[in-house]
Amino acid sequence: MLQTAVVWKGVIHEGVVLNELLYVDGDVFLGGQYLPHGTVVVAKKGTRLHEICGVEGELDLGWVQLIPAGNSCSGLPKYVGTYLEEILWFKDGKNDIIVVSEELWEKRWDEVGRFLLSTGLAYYEGWIFECQSASVLLGGDPEFEVYADGILLPAYFFPIFEGLSNSIGTDGNSAIAELRPPPSYRPEKYVESFMSLAEKVGEQGILLSVKGDTYPLGGHIHVGSYNEYVVEVLRDKVEEFISVLDDFVGRVLLPTSGPARGEYARLGAI
Repeated sequence: MLQTAVVWKGVIHEGVVLNELLYVDGDVFLGGQYLPHGTVVVAKKGTRLHEICGVEGELDLGWVQLIPAGNSCSGLPKYVGTYLEEILWFKDGKNDIIVVSEELWEKRWDEVGRFLLSTGLAYYEGWIFECQSASVLLGGDPEFEVYADGILLPAYFFPIFEGLSNSIGTDGNSAIAELRPPPSYRPEKYVESFMSLAEKVGEQGILLSVKGDTYPLGGHIHVGSYNEYVVEVLRDKVEEFISVLDDFVGRVLLPTSGPARGEYARLGAI
C-alpha cells in the first residue's frame, strides 16, 4: 500500500497533462499494481521507497532512500537510473514510473516538465506540443591540461579529479582532467553547470588549460534525447548534423588545437 499519499488522476499541472500524480512522504511501497504507466511521484525529503528491483542493498540518495525488494522482484518496478539530479526512473514491464523530489518539482518545474514531455509521459493540454516533446539535450565532457603554481602536472596528482564517471574526473588518460556537467535542454544552463564545476576546481588553486601542447585534449559535445524517436532521427541524419557543427563550431575552433591533438585535429570527428 501507499502510505501518506495524495493522488490526482489526469491532473493538469501548469498546462502539462499528467496521467497520475502522487505526493508521498514516509514509507512508500512501490508495488507495480498501484502505479499505472506514466505515474509521477513527488516525494518529500526523507521518503523511503520500498520494494525496488535493481538495487543491491539500501541506496540513500539524500532526499530519498531506495530499499530493495529482496529475493523476488516479479511484478515490481525496476530502478533504471537518476536523471536531472533528483528524478528517478522506474520501469515495470512496459510501464514507466517517475519519482521527483518535491524541491525539484517546485523550484525547477521548467526542467522537470521538459523531461516529462521529452519522454512522452506527459503532453500539453488540448494537443501534443511536438517541438517540446522532441526536446534535444545538450551535454559534453570537455578535457583540460592541469596547471598548479605555473607547472603542468598530470590530473591524477590531484584528489579532486577522481574517476571516470564523477562530475569532476579524468579522461581514459588519467593525466587529462575532464568536467562532466549534467545535460540540459538549455545551452545557458549547461554553461552555468560547467562554470560551477570549473569554480570548484579553481578553489583548489588549479588552473584548467585548453592549450593541448602536451596532452591531446577534446572539446566533446554530446547531443541526445530521452525520446527514442528523436534519437533515431539524430542517428539517421548524423552526417548532416555533423556537417553543420563542423561549419559553425569545428572550423572556428580547429585552429586553436595544440600540437598534441595530432590525428584528432580534424573535422567530422565523432
